[in-house]
Amino acid sequence: MTILTFPVLAYNAFDKYNLMLNANSLSFRSPLSNAVQTVEMPGALWAADFTLRPGVLADERAILAFLASLRGEAGRFWFWDISGKSAAFNQTAFPLVNGTNPVRNLLYTYGWSVTPGATILKAGDLLGVQTTSSQSELKMVTQNVVCTDGTNASFTIEPPLRADTINASSVVLVKPVCLMKLTDNTQCVNIAGDIASFSLKFEEVLS
Repeated sequence: MTILTFPVLAYNAFDKYNLMLNANSLSFRSPLSNAVQTVEMPGALWAADFTLRPGVLADERAILAFLASLRGEAGRFWFWDISGKSAAFNQTAFPLVNGTNPVRNLLYTYGWSVTPGATILKAGDLLGVQTTSSQSELKMVTQNVVCTDGTNASFTIEPPLRADTINASSVVLVKPVCLMKLTDNTQCVNIAGDIASFSLKFEEVLS
């Protein structure tokens, strides 16, 4: 089945929108002492939910067609942060991945071409990288990033990389995407007369 792309909607099309990272951790509380043990597991997932503001006819039609094309949970689609936020760095060059990055929450990059000491990314910025899993991975920068020499930068990201990065591949700063699907087959669509409202939930798909 063809992988779709989430439709482009009006900037003010949403009553509610959330993009969140759901960690995959387990906890156990002893019934005897109330001591707690926690275990971090791989497989943190991006998830999103939003409610479309009713009355925007073009957006309603786009979402209806998109949902029909997905065929429920079977469909896959590329999704980006539709809030309209972008990376803090005003891009004058296109940075590249440096190496395979075996330390999974640390990303090495080069090719920034900025003034030495410039802040290129800020905590909370999103970016995308390509890995050997053949899937684009969406990452969040966890600290402000300063490019000390004007070319190279390394910084921490979450969630950790799930596979080796591809050396010299692009670091995507504009509309980085991840692969998602609907959380179930019965997403909420309410139609009253000619006005429809939508409450949709998505989750990331891991390969």
